[in-house]
Amino acid sequence: MPAKETKKAAQPKVAKAAKPATAVQPKAAKPAKAAKAPKAAKAAQPKAVKPAKAAKAAQPKADKKAKAAKAAKAKAKALLKPKVNKKKKPTGVPRLKVQKVMKKKNLGKQPGCNKNNPNRVQKKINKELHYKNFRKHQKVKKFHRDPKVKVVAKPKPSKLQLLRKKRVHDQKKALNAKKHFTRGRGRKVQKIRTSVHFRRPRTFRLPKNPKYTRRAVPKRVRMDQFRIVKAPLTTESALKNIEETNVLVFIVDLMANKHQIKAAVQKLYDTKVARINTLVRPDGKKKAFVKLAKGIDALDVANKIGIL
Repeated sequence: MPAKETKKAAQPKVAKAAKPATAVQPKAAKPAKAAKAPKAAKAAQPKAVKPAKAAKAAQPKADKKAKAAKAAKAKAKALLKPKVNKKKKPTGVPRLKVQKVMKKKNLGKQPGCNKNNPNRVQKKINKELHYKNFRKHQKVKKFHRDPKVKVVAKPKPSKLQLLRKKRVHDQKKALNAKKHFTRGRGRKVQKIRTSVHFRRPRTFRLPKNPKYTRRAVPKRVRMDQFRIVKAPLTTESALKNIEETNVLVFIVDLMANKHQIKAAVQKLYDTKVARINTLVRPDGKKKAFVKLAKGIDALDVANKIGIL
């Protein structure tokens, strides 16, 4: 056993030689502690996923993006392409029903019409069927009125309501008139003047309406019957007129007219006068020929006056 013992003896010697190495470098222990920190960081970090599993997880997101890109491209193409009107599907009566109707009406025998292709006649049949359905619907509509619902006629407006309406209408009318009055209906047309002179236009003048009397005592009427008729004429020609033509002759006021003379004679002598003729003599006096009415004798009136 001497060889084994020599081996054991050799081992501790090596260990002893290692100790002083640690003692000489005491600061080398700190980097050993610092080396422990990355181990803690590694423990905190999640475990690395295998590449196959990561690819599988990322695949659905990539598919969604690809689909969105395809959809965007399709939309862009659709916008660029011109719009084409697609043929509408045939509406109306089904094909078999059309064929049956064709058999009944012998429409298949018409020239240019096949039983296999009955679309040429379909319009006509559709029209007939549509008309029938329309008539049926109309009849049904009449009978399907609800009997419980009563159609109530609108009540007639009362007098008050009519008056209010009229008032509103009148107010609107007045407002429109006011607008036209303030604004004016059209543009003002400038008058073309051909002369230098300006004459005031004829304007409306209101009649006099005094608030109080200007005179305390009214004026006396100066042209009365006593002033108008001055004296009867008693010449031969005047007396001849009384006898033959039933006419009285008077000297009257120069300013009196025929109406005034007639009224004065009727008042003074209480007779009826038919007409009056007047003339102004060369000496400046006015002579009046008074023709009396029928049934009144001029001689009787002359006797009253005292001419005869």
